[in-house]
Amino acid sequence: MIFIHNEHHTDPHLNLALEEYALRNFDQDYDYLLFYINDPSIIIGRNQNTLEEINHEYVEQNKINVVRRFPVVERFTTIPEILTSVLLQIMTKRV
Repeated sequence: MIFIHNEHHTDPHLNLALEEYALRNFDQDYDYLLFYINDPSIIIGRNQNTLEEINHEYVEQNKINVVRRFPVVERFTTIPEILTSVLLQIMTKRV
């Protein structure tokens, strides 16, 4: 397994872009581990409606990032229960 070091960046936009870049460009014959901590964020899927599902006033008052996840994450194993603001991503080759 190859560790992808994000140099301690906490910007969720950058971290999600790194995920997409790795999925699209890294050799799929290897497994990768990407570990990062995001600033306070709401990560939404492509089918979620932010107008209906997010309290925009609260988000703006508390400077919470709202970021849409790219739809290419089918190769990720996600373990979001580790810590509130920690997301562990493990990219594995398809079998």
